[in-house]
Amino acid sequence: MHLFLRRFFQGGIVFFFTLFLFGQGIPPARAGFADFVLTYVCPIGRPGRPVLCPEATAVWYNFSAGDTYTPGQTISVDLSIGSDDHPVEPLCPFVSLGINNSNYTGDLIPGCYTARDLRGGTFLSFTMTAPLTPGPFTLNISVGLSGYRSPSVKSIPLTVVAAPVPAATISAAVIVAEAPTWWGRTLAYLTGRDHPAYASGPNATISTGGTARISWNALNATTCSIRRNGIPFSTALNGSQDFSGLLAGTYTFTISCSGPGGSANDSVQVIVIAPAASFNSTSFAPSSVNVGGSSTLSWSTSNATSLDAWCDGATAADNAWRQIGISAGSTSKTVTATAPMAGTTANCHLQAYGPGGASGVYNFSWAVNTAANDGVCAISHYNCGVGTSINNSDNFNDWTWTCQGSGAGLSPSCLENKTQTITASAGAGGIISPSGNVVVNRGTSPAFTITPSGGYNISSVIVDGWLNVGPVSSYTFNSVTSNHSIAASFTASCAPNQGSACTSALNVCGMTNTGSIDCSGTCSASTPADSLCPPPSPSVTFTINGSTGLVSLTRGDARNFAWSVSNASSCTAFSNDGWAGSKSVPNGNESLSANVTSNHTLQCSGPGGTTSKSVLVNVSCVPSTGNYGACNCTNETKTRTNTNAACLPWNEATDCSNAEKNICRTESYNWKEVAP
Repeated sequence: MHLFLRRFFQGGIVFFFTLFLFGQGIPPARAGFADFVLTYVCPIGRPGRPVLCPEATAVWYNFSAGDTYTPGQTISVDLSIGSDDHPVEPLCPFVSLGINNSNYTGDLIPGCYTARDLRGGTFLSFTMTAPLTPGPFTLNISVGLSGYRSPSVKSIPLTVVAAPVPAATISAAVIVAEAPTWWGRTLAYLTGRDHPAYASGPNATISTGGTARISWNALNATTCSIRRNGIPFSTALNGSQDFSGLLAGTYTFTISCSGPGGSANDSVQVIVIAPAASFNSTSFAPSSVNVGGSSTLSWSTSNATSLDAWCDGATAADNAWRQIGISAGSTSKTVTATAPMAGTTANCHLQAYGPGGASGVYNFSWAVNTAANDGVCAISHYNCGVGTSINNSDNFNDWTWTCQGSGAGLSPSCLENKTQTITASAGAGGIISPSGNVVVNRGTSPAFTITPSGGYNISSVIVDGWLNVGPVSSYTFNSVTSNHSIAASFTASCAPNQGSACTSALNVCGMTNTGSIDCSGTCSASTPADSLCPPPSPSVTFTINGSTGLVSLTRGDARNFAWSVSNASSCTAFSNDGWAGSKSVPNGNESLSANVTSNHTLQCSGPGGTTSKSVLVNVSCVPSTGNYGACNCTNETKTRTNTNAACLPWNEATDCSNAEKNICRTESYNWKEVAP
């Protein structure tokens, strides 16, 4: 409310009152405008010459007649006073406030002011208290100048209304209902407990380890107290707080608020339940035993206080497990099979229990055999002396299979090596060892020794019918994967009747009478000894990827060839993988990609003979096979062949199907000779 008062007269004092009324805490409304007249005697003048002021002073105000207040609410009144002339005597404004034309406050302005004091305007503030009883009332404003005939009074109608009743609400929302395990969520779904995240309602149910959010709000309240089971934790009029780590139980959250209009209360409950029992791990082994054998059931649990194990039906196995007395503190139990269980298979179960409910059921099968027979491997692959052949596997170097025993009998692993044949022979004048058709296991590296007889020297050693490896005294086949041949030849050494000159030449050359000097022709004392010394044999150094032995590569890898020779005039390369032909002397380097497994030989010749060096490159590859062929009724097997040309050739065999075996057996029974 705004009240403006102004006194004026010709040649005299002009005095202003500006008054503002506000209900504390309630925005003022504006309902219209009105005016009224204040009348009083104004004897203001110079000393000794009093002048009567006009009795009329105009007053304007702007006020909302609809202003309302609550019982006992404070009404704030702001007063602005000022003057626009220069009086010589003090001006003493007078303001008094009253309620319903009574209980006036008396003069609220503490003193008098000169016009100079008031020229900039002075603001004063006052307060009144609204009546305690609801209903209409008047605020009386008495305004004037001290010492004048009478102040003017303006009565302003106001209303006291009852304060609104506070409202308070509190709610709970489930943020995390329970531990996020698949079994916990499934159990919560089956039992109907709150389990989806962010579920909300008047009450909330969570498991230990879950989180609930408490939210509250108050209206028309000045104070609130929010408590958990009677213990306060907040006084905010609105807010929220998360609670987690609560033990199992029921927690009541309340809000109590008060205000001018009364008080309000609300409450909500959070129910914390223990999670259901669950298994962290379970195992049962062995699942099959003989009579007298034992099986062990192992487990670990969470939130469990007890466990129970049982088997279907009133069986001896069921009695054995139920008599164990499993407790939550244990982690395993062992049961021994007895004679009444022989020949039976029991379907058994394990379940855990706790305050939050039961776990899921762990099922296991327990078979007790009647007898045990160990499997026995036969000599030929995929055959068993005792037992059934299983896990048949045709590998590159061998065959493997398992002869499965019966009952709880042993099931040994069986192996038959695949073999290759190396035909070793020697000409007249020496021997090779071993000799003949030498059978070796595939993948091994057999060695052969060549020894000349007295009066003979090794002339050459030919491998696989074409590769001359020189007059070597030994040769090794590296990682045999196919059949090979090796043949040694010899030449006669110096004849013993050629005299001392030849013997002397032998000594000069650093050799014995069985050395390799060609002593053909006639030796005589006049023959220079040096002329009988043969030229030196070629010396060859040959590597692939820096190795002189076996080199294992994958198809496409680089083969880096390097060689150096001496006492040789020419070199020739041999291989099954593209490295062949004449090669440079005395040294050289080449690089080619590896494609297939092959032996690589560099053979170098000179006046002193021929020398060869070989390096085997084993190239791994992925076999490619087609369909199996027809069943061989003789051994009831069928084979298929590797079709990847990059791999070494090999065959894979497997048993014929039962239907194919039956056809073979039927055909063998139906053959007969019909007389003409």
